[in-house]
Amino acid sequence: MVDMFAFMHGHWRPEWTLSATASDWQAHAEFTPSFVMAGSGQASFATPAQVISQPPLAENGYAGEWRAIAAMMRGEAPPPDLDEIVQDFTFALAIAEQASTMIEEGAGQ
Repeated sequence: MVDMFAFMHGHWRPEWTLSATASDWQAHAEFTPSFVMAGSGQASFATPAQVISQPPLAENGYAGEWRAIAAMMRGEAPPPDLDEIVQDFTFALAIAEQASTMIEEGAGQ
């Protein structure tokens, strides 16, 4: 089940975060806004036994994505795996369909 909450607050710094929780783990990611060159995001994954964290890197993640696309277009890097793309799209579509169903059924009212 996926619950998504979004809101705008009154200060300048937008907060783009994603948290996912299961009975035996929790993941949290903080993304830099795409309209600023503010370095990379950061993420953590926690279980009852351990916490794994990826601190922010100096490189901007969005610039890195464009460099990766350019390398692929120049033939210096392989294209993405088609099966992974289909799986990612299927996952995103399932989330969208679940959200649509919840809205239609009046979830949260």
